[in-house]
Amino acid sequence: MKKKLGPLLLSGLLIGPILGSGIILLPPLIYKTTGDYAIVAWIMILTIGFLFAMLFGKLSVAFPSEKGIAHTAELAFGPLASKLSACFFIGATFIGPMAVLMTASVYIHQLFPGFPSYIYGFMLLPICVGILLTNIRFISKVSFIFASVAVIILLSGSIVALFHEKNAAVFETNFHLGSFGYGILLLFWALVGWEMIGNYSLEVKKPQSTIPRAIVLSSIVVTLVSVLVALAIQRVPESNHVGDTIIGILTPLYGNWAGPLISFITIVLCISTYLQVMGSVTRLIASMTQDTRWISLLAYRNKRNIPITAILGLSLIHICVLVLVSLDLLNIQKIVAVANAFFLCNACFGIAAGWKLLDGWLYKVITTGLLACFLVILAFSSLWVIGIIALILASFTLIHLRKRSCLTS
Repeated sequence: MKKKLGPLLLSGLLIGPILGSGIILLPPLIYKTTGDYAIVAWIMILTIGFLFAMLFGKLSVAFPSEKGIAHTAELAFGPLASKLSACFFIGATFIGPMAVLMTASVYIHQLFPGFPSYIYGFMLLPICVGILLTNIRFISKVSFIFASVAVIILLSGSIVALFHEKNAAVFETNFHLGSFGYGILLLFWALVGWEMIGNYSLEVKKPQSTIPRAIVLSSIVVTLVSVLVALAIQRVPESNHVGDTIIGILTPLYGNWAGPLISFITIVLCISTYLQVMGSVTRLIASMTQDTRWISLLAYRNKRNIPITAILGLSLIHICVLVLVSLDLLNIQKIVAVANAFFLCNACFGIAAGWKLLDGWLYKVITTGLLACFLVILAFSSLWVIGIIALILASFTLIHLRKRSCLTS
């Protein structure tokens, strides 16, 4: 019998990717934006994240499928919604994972400046693909080890920094609603990852107990690390801040090793994120294409249920993205702008499906609140990104209506 994931290994697939590059980049940026009220913003977004995680955990247990959100969207709203959800998720992963891998490449470049950072991206990509071609339990173990090391370093550094010299008062800056709202918008990056749990639902043993336990364990760790890092950023002296990095909170404990440790943490968390996203989307691609003759090759799996051709096909697209980055035609900011909006659209389909499929007033309240929050966040995207989303929605709707008219005529 094939060995499946228990709560600890499933947590290994969640903690590292959800912390991801966000735990390195966001705390100083949010503090710079909102001042001492950054910790309030973190608590609010982490609360939303927990509700978000529990909702998708409930959906993945009630309606298990490797298609994840696309499956629940189809059950709730039909095949058009399923295709749109899958399109947004797959579209986001055409370029989004490369923003994460390029972030890791930037930090490798800081340690070994002999080559341009994109060269390290070309080196990291085959390593990650090689790991993806192993079984899911091995990937979970690698992610769990990476996440554990990163969590230990961040927690120990943050705890020491909290007792470092600074005034006892937590709130010393004035509250500004506009800055606070913008900080919440930036913090959406801390939520990306929870919605992918459904794509692994068939790889889990006893999903009714394993998935909720893994979500609770992951939420506790992510919340503890995020809150302590955010508090530590506020308490270390301004003179210890090094640009928009968290080196200052590690310096009291790790001294001159703080810089290399930040680079190491960023690299391993980014690799964990890439593995989770790629593992999730390639399972979706394999499930969506198995009944379509002209692209059924993408559904091929080996004896260990690994979607080999989907992994190799998507990695070829990522090589093309790296080439565009090397030619300065793309950068991390542009990649994130598009990927973030697409991830948001996919999540909205899942939340809306949860509103329709799950019984009870509590889920109605949670889904309504989450959908309102996410639509507001999506409204802050660039106009050209919103234009792309509108074009996709219109194109799929027209194709669907044309097919229906052909069937009825």
